[in-house]
Amino acid sequence: MPIDPTRTPLDLPLLAVETEISEDSTRLADGPALEALLIFAKLHALDPGLAALASDFELAADRGLTVNMVESQPVESLVLPAEFDEVLVKRVRATLSDLRNRGIDAAVIEARYANQIVVRRQQA
Repeated sequence: MPIDPTRTPLDLPLLAVETEISEDSTRLADGPALEALLIFAKLHALDPGLAALASDFELAADRGLTVNMVESQPVESLVLPAEFDEVLVKRVRATLSDLRNRGIDAAVIEARYANQIVVRRQQA
């Protein structure tokens, strides 16, 4: 179904990674863009609401995912490991909720460390 973006408001996260098309032009070639999409798809499957808060995303240096959040959130970006589960996503949600309840803005939530959520505050 064709969608005219000038007539229909779209709220889609952007993939902030250079992409390459496969030789047969039917899919993305293996590489950082495909890796980022697969990780983001997992986040979306586990928590569509959290994925909906993404403004854009890209593959992190450690092959995890960096998600830049929409402006209405108390954090600018979220860093996830390449492998994560529902428990980690719930911890991220709880951290976002806690920041919101306390009225604290943060630069980054890093969820890539074993059993830890690290919040990096804004620089003054």
